[in-house]
Amino acid sequence: MRATLELPAAYACRYSKLPRAFGCQDLRQRVSEMKIPQYVLCFTLAIMAAVEAVHPLPEGKSESPPGPVHLLYAAEDPQRPIWISAELATAEDGSVDWEVLGESIRLTYENLKTWPSVIIGTDERGRPVYDPWTSGPRPDGVYWGPTHHDYIGRPPDGSLEELILHSRYIIRGRLIAQQLGFFDTEPATLLAIRVSHMVLPDEAPRTKVSAILYVAYPSAEIRIGEYGFFKGDPSFPPLPDVGDEVMFFDYGVALDAGRRIFLPESDKILVRLTGGEILRGQPLFGTHKLDSDSGLDELIGRISKLRHVYAVEKRGE
Repeated sequence: MRATLELPAAYACRYSKLPRAFGCQDLRQRVSEMKIPQYVLCFTLAIMAAVEAVHPLPEGKSESPPGPVHLLYAAEDPQRPIWISAELATAEDGSVDWEVLGESIRLTYENLKTWPSVIIGTDERGRPVYDPWTSGPRPDGVYWGPTHHDYIGRPPDGSLEELILHSRYIIRGRLIAQQLGFFDTEPATLLAIRVSHMVLPDEAPRTKVSAILYVAYPSAEIRIGEYGFFKGDPSFPPLPDVGDEVMFFDYGVALDAGRRIFLPESDKILVRLTGGEILRGQPLFGTHKLDSDSGLDELIGRISKLRHVYAVEKRGE
């Protein structure tokens, strides 16, 4: 699956040229009708409207993981949902609520069911092993393979120095929560990242950036009723666990109206497991810019020689 996008000089939202995936129906009412605690509802609706300021918690107190994020709208179109949680897409009887998910996802699902399966071998139990690079049907659902994007006018990124200089955002933080859902019409896992270090564009003052940001990770297994929605991209590191560190470089902007969700490219993300091992994504073209032998602290040191690195106030944990 491939999309060719135009990247304006001002780095407009990287998905501004994608076709509208949903109608103009307003799902806010559906969120308000969900049987969820009031504090979670308030959190969800608040992040759809504004970006909170970074501020330290009182000494000695810990910050709880964020509540579930059920619905977020696209930055370039406040009427188009860009994130829908799997919970929101589940009707009261446990079936898929296609009215919430939208016609685009339903048609894509039905279309992928007709694609040929690409089997590359069998596992130790004799079960078929499917090609992870190819979208298509699976015995219990449908699989979305990697989605690659081309950019017109992309700034150079052939070296680590160019990557540092031309990234609008560089974010490092720890994964504190995961959530299954659909990002821009595809299955995804939403990673909640508590930020420890960040590099920002000049027009994004630090006081306007949240201490918790999100990554729409292209890895998910979602089962709703009789339907299975699966997503994978072997060019990315394996899906990180809560407690792992994540660091990514982003040439674009946050994609939701609240400016909190990012979708980094596979060769611009590192995952540091709790045991210390560092995993990196695979470049689809060219060579690696990120050295997996370098620790994240060392990378922050190299970045700070070229850009201003903000260290977010530590929370008591």
